[in-house]
Amino acid sequence: MTIKFETINSITAITDLLWPPRCAACGQRIEIGDDNIYCKAFCLTCAQSILPVKTPKCPRCAIVFDAGNSDHLCGHCIKKPPSFIATHSFFEYGEAIARAISRLKYEPAPWIQRPLGALMRAALPPLERPDFVVPIPLHPTRLRQRGFNQSALLARHIAKQLNTKINTNILIRINDDPPQARKSRAERINAMSKAFKVLPTKKIIGSKILLFDDVITTTATIESAAEALAQAGCKQIFAISLARTM
Repeated sequence: MTIKFETINSITAITDLLWPPRCAACGQRIEIGDDNIYCKAFCLTCAQSILPVKTPKCPRCAIVFDAGNSDHLCGHCIKKPPSFIATHSFFEYGEAIARAISRLKYEPAPWIQRPLGALMRAALPPLERPDFVVPIPLHPTRLRQRGFNQSALLARHIAKQLNTKINTNILIRINDDPPQARKSRAERINAMSKAFKVLPTKKIIGSKILLFDDVITTTATIESAAEALAQAGCKQIFAISLARTM
């Protein structure tokens, strides 16, 4: 049976009327018809606080510079090039994006992955198609406590947009350190050292991997995961995240 787009649009309109979409950040009803592109996931007030990651930035780790006109490598990536080739982050971490991610993870509100995923799919730049999208895994203990891995939920939208597979079985987290938010860069790097292992599989040899995390702060987590994948035989590793701390 073929369903026409007009029918799908009508169903969507009726669904929005009966169950109005709610802001991913504050939970307020979203008024249909706002021109702001972010109003697909946020109310107008929250949408106005969202900032995309802009130039100038480091193409390797996506850290944004305070001055300059063009992208260039940062000091950290020059001094010690990471195992991943490049990073793309969609939004600056703060305000509405931070609240939405916090709600998704800790409320918990797994439904929030849908509007956030839709925003990422709409804003995804041209990327080389990877063999796999690999979300940063949670430690099994934390996964049992939360009931889901927010990065895996969000990564599925990227995989779908790139028409490739998501793989949640290659990479395993072997440390169960507490949240890293209050730690310095050096402390994060030390805590995340050897935090992951890769299950032996021929799929990984010579493959191109797109690592996904919900938030990148110091790149310590992404670097630890990328290092494990590179040592297991990955040919190229890229990184992508919903948000990047500035």
